[in-house]
Amino acid sequence: MDDFGIQPDRRVIPLLSQNGEHLGFLLPASLPEDFASTTGEWEGECIFMALPLDSEMFEEDAFAVLEGHKHAGEHHLAVANDGTTLSFVATAPTGEQIYVHLPGDSPTGTWGTLESGTGTLLGHAIRISN
Repeated sequence: MDDFGIQPDRRVIPLLSQNGEHLGFLLPASLPEDFASTTGEWEGECIFMALPLDSEMFEEDAFAVLEGHKHAGEHHLAVANDGTTLSFVATAPTGEQIYVHLPGDSPTGTWGTLESGTGTLLGHAIRISN
């Protein structure tokens, strides 16, 4: 189990603030079992869970973004693995987007929002599955 009580073989991506405080998760679905270890591109769905461990995080802008995406419901998920970085772009029914980048050589990546192709960093993402 990791620090969040999650089995490492589960397909969840913890999302943290820029200060490393836990905010919630990206939960992907409809992806092949080996998407994280095989190069290629896939499409699926995902939802977001906004579950901070510290009540002070409810005041963070990053939490507000995550909470908004949680309430938007199921998102379309585009995933690309170029052998170096695992990248996700989740598009809400409203058109708003969140990105997650997980470098293959590090357990920690980044996440944020995308608007007109421009990313705004909101925090860190953790790779916990293969």
